[in-house]
Amino acid sequence: MNEIKFLRQENNKPIAKITGLEVENANVRTNYYKTINKVINLKAEINNKIEKLKN
Repeated sequence: MNEIKFLRQENNKPIAKITGLEVENANVRTNYYKTINKVINLKAEINNKIEKLKN
């Protein structure tokens, strides 16, 4: 019975690590999409300024 308890505890370690990595991955993805949105907005601003300069 102690062996089963030990194995369950050992099994929980990688599960906890995976959960932590999933949270970290979600945070990275959030930052990535925020950065992409900033780039898109900056490109739009630059294109607008270029169009104004052309006219």
